[in-house]
Amino acid sequence: MLIKNLEKQLKRTLRERICEEVVHLILSSELPSGGLVDERQVIERLRVSRTPFREAIGILAKDGLVEIKPYHCFCVRSFLAARPPTLRTIQAA
Repeated sequence: MLIKNLEKQLKRTLRERICEEVVHLILSSELPSGGLVDERQVIERLRVSRTPFREAIGILAKDGLVEIKPYHCFCVRSFLAARPPTLRTIQAA
């Protein structure tokens, strides 16, 4: 079982690993909700090139975690705006 899990982790693409790392940065508030993503800083921190990083950002944008502003920047989506109305209603009560 341990060997299968290790093999599965090794088969992950670079893009998948970058996605996981960026999600971790978002969840740990190192990339704050609603804030800008400093592309160069994240690339240097993860030690990856620009192309797989941008591919990963594209996936995260489709998932609704990141917003791409063409020719400008990448932003972490605001989690308050992304919550379903039922959660906001429960927390307000």
